[in-house]
Amino acid sequence: MLVPAILRKMRRQPIIISILFLNLLVFSLYFTLFSYEGLSSSIMSPTAKFNNIQAGSNKLNDNHSNYFTSNSNKPSISSLLDKLAFLNENNFDDMSNNLYKKLFSSDLTNSNWRFSDHFVNNKISLDISAIFSYVNKRKSQHIYDPRITMTVYLNHLNEKFNTEDSNEIPFSWADWVDLSALNPFLGNDKSQNCYDFFHNYDIDIDTIDNGKPFSEQYKNTYCIDNEDFSKSEHGNFINKNLLPGFNFHKQLSVKSNFVGQLYNAKSYLLSFAQPPTLIYFLSDNGTYFKVKPYQSKTMMENGMFDSFVRKPAFKGFNPIEEILNLNKYYLLHSQLDFKTQMIDSNSYELSIPESRFIFNPDELFHYLHTKKIENLEPNEASFLEGIKFSQETKSEDVVKHFTEVNVKWYAQFHDHEIRENGAHYDFRFFSGFLSEMPESEETTVHSPIYDPNIAKQSPRVDNKTKRQTIILSHMAHTLFSLTFHDGLFMWPAHGSLLAWYFNAISFPYDEDEDVQMPIEDLAKFCLKYNNSMIVENPRYGMGKYFVDCSSSLTHRGKELGNNNIDARVIDIDSGMYIDITGLSVSSDKLNRENLNKFQGWITDDQLNNYPLEKKDNNEEAGDENQQKEEEEEKKKEATPEEIYNTHKDYKIYNCRNDHYYTLSQLSPARLTLFEGAPTFVVASSKSLIEVLDTEYGKKSHENAEFKDWYYVDVLKMWVKSDDMNAACHEYQKIAGNTEIKFDSVTSCYLTNRTTVLSELIKNSVYDITKQSMLKNENGDRPQTNILGELFRDNQFTSAHQREMKHFYEGYEWAESFNDQSGIPEDWESVAKWMLEDHAPPRLAMLDYLIFTEKEDQGEEIHIL
Repeated sequence: MLVPAILRKMRRQPIIISILFLNLLVFSLYFTLFSYEGLSSSIMSPTAKFNNIQAGSNKLNDNHSNYFTSNSNKPSISSLLDKLAFLNENNFDDMSNNLYKKLFSSDLTNSNWRFSDHFVNNKISLDISAIFSYVNKRKSQHIYDPRITMTVYLNHLNEKFNTEDSNEIPFSWADWVDLSALNPFLGNDKSQNCYDFFHNYDIDIDTIDNGKPFSEQYKNTYCIDNEDFSKSEHGNFINKNLLPGFNFHKQLSVKSNFVGQLYNAKSYLLSFAQPPTLIYFLSDNGTYFKVKPYQSKTMMENGMFDSFVRKPAFKGFNPIEEILNLNKYYLLHSQLDFKTQMIDSNSYELSIPESRFIFNPDELFHYLHTKKIENLEPNEASFLEGIKFSQETKSEDVVKHFTEVNVKWYAQFHDHEIRENGAHYDFRFFSGFLSEMPESEETTVHSPIYDPNIAKQSPRVDNKTKRQTIILSHMAHTLFSLTFHDGLFMWPAHGSLLAWYFNAISFPYDEDEDVQMPIEDLAKFCLKYNNSMIVENPRYGMGKYFVDCSSSLTHRGKELGNNNIDARVIDIDSGMYIDITGLSVSSDKLNRENLNKFQGWITDDQLNNYPLEKKDNNEEAGDENQQKEEEEEKKKEATPEEIYNTHKDYKIYNCRNDHYYTLSQLSPARLTLFEGAPTFVVASSKSLIEVLDTEYGKKSHENAEFKDWYYVDVLKMWVKSDDMNAACHEYQKIAGNTEIKFDSVTSCYLTNRTTVLSELIKNSVYDITKQSMLKNENGDRPQTNILGELFRDNQFTSAHQREMKHFYEGYEWAESFNDQSGIPEDWESVAKWMLEDHAPPRLAMLDYLIFTEKEDQGEEIHIL
């Protein structure tokens, strides 16, 4: 009770005395309370559940348990950050230098899960009783742990390599995705048939298929009851005890609530989804193993799991160990790897040939047409079939390819308004809205799960933004690494490009990523990866991504506007995705506004001779001079072929959503990093700035405040405005004047940088230590733990700053303090560092789920 009383009295004293004593008090709190509780406790193992398997059956094996041990001999966080409490408002540079110096001391690494420098929960061990429990549960429930799946599959693959010289393996989606959302429907007394499902989840069955009676249509159109499904070919692969009663073979064409969409998606994956065409297991330095899966029962029923756990050498489930043990004879690597090209040429810029923006599939893939059909690989045959379909389909007949989640909007759930509309999730892999996790545990899918009672406690560590940024970070890292090492040009575009400009990390508020490719590179990407599953390097996490390419790749204009996106890479655990658009020559005509954007990029003669669209005859005529000007603009109506040839001559390329570029605005392309992976941006700073200004407005790259986020320059990161406002409010209290008003977060921060930064640090320390004396007035945890984010981002954002200072004179977000990153200052050294393998900036999702679950349940976690 004494300390709060002191604080209350201090608020009444003059501001100088208040600040002095407050700093001393905070320091003493850091040094005593934090050191007392610190970050130490007895050995703990992660509580990851196989959904419903208890923590005790999922402990780490002995040689891994040292990740969870006492840190009693290590300094507490307080001793690493204590000097910050003494800094006054005139020493912002000193505060910045000390923050980085203390944060990146060797003692802090692995002192808390937020400061882990590796994927911690990458393996597990089960004793005999736990294995029996797991086997029995999987007979009657859908339970899932990616480490078990990946370990068993990789081990089986190695056996195939060594004994049969084969890369074919059995596959079941039930092994690879979390289907536990269907568990409430399992058992004869709980199952629902198709009619019951439609009725219970607010689906207007009378409107399905033009009003035809539901009873006549649903079996052939959407859904099959268990009895009929079990008699089908697909039913041969599914344990009848694991069927929910309804079995969907496509997405509902009518809207439902999001819960219905979730069950629709999970049922489809279980019962009817085809295996991926190929599976790519990624390893280090751009290498991978390529696998051909075929439809099978689960690993629990086809003998794979049993064979693995009965091996004399069985020690547990460790996918990293298994991928390292795979026969290196089958380890593949593209000879076109950009890393090899750059090292050999000692150049970090590459020109993009004009030919890569011209799509002639018959010529480009002539070598495939010379093969006999029986000699084509599955991906090759599928690709040629897709190209043929696209070529034979008229523009007016092209249907929308991608299927997002189709929910009723606006809607309420559990007495609150749903905050998402489904547009940023692929239907097939939808696992519930991230914004509903984990409040609505029964209608969201993730592993491990939260105790429903604990999940409703507030404030929690877990939130939607953290999950979203982890998913997109690992997906982008995987995709950019993949294409870079394949020698395929790809670069961040639109919002992702603007995010790159600031710090080479995605915006925390973005719900997807956007990338662009030359059309030839896109076609090669689709040939190799369409309908395949990409498995993240297990050293970085357990990410799994499905590639889906449009069925109308040869249509390069906007047409009906239903297929602006050419391909997607989809996170199969959530349904979130990255949009890929191809840039190519097309016959879509430019209007005056788009043409004028090319001033300075094409010649004046080209500008003047471009065949613009004719003015509308119904437009009102202006004065005589205006009419003459308009007449001069009116050229003869050019044919699509003439437009195409004009664009080809002018080197003008576009995507299918009216974004136009010239070759000189795209090439040469320079090496950079985005989300820790190598990729490209246009080497011309003039081009990049103009592209951003055209799409997002002048000075968009200079605006530090957007939506509910603020870019804090010294931290090189976006911070939630709520956190900034809380820090500003604390400044008012310290100043002894709660009447102080700020026009915006920007004005508060720029006039009180030291105090605001100090409060952000204090709130992040509170988030880690839970010391009530550091709790801000509203008691909320910060949305962004700046210490944890900075620890993981710093090398990447520091490399980005060095790059930008080298290529962008007067770069707005450059800082002069010592960021302790160890990144060299000269560009050539930075570029060489960029070409090395790096983990994504964000934690592995499995680490995040396990650690936040434990922390939200009040358990302490300690990592060496």
